[in-house]
Amino acid sequence: MKFDEILKKYTIETLEQLSSNKVMGVEIIRLPKEVLIEELMSIINKYSYINQKISLRNPPCFQMLNILIESENVPHSVRLC
Repeated sequence: MKFDEILKKYTIETLEQLSSNKVMGVEIIRLPKEVLIEELMSIINKYSYINQKISLRNPPCFQMLNILIESENVPHSVRLC
């Protein structure tokens, strides 16, 4: 399963929450769901974002993330704190 397919399963409210500190102006402007997904994908797919988030993790971290994101039959969920 690709990351954009995972994002499509979430409500607009959840996507807004996920993008609140990543997409400029999302708190002010209500963007359509498709636009939010595109914006999140463009940010999350950047090497600098990934490097910053997982560079200090133990070595198998990237491989485990890749397996989870690329898997076909594993349900995914986002837990917001």
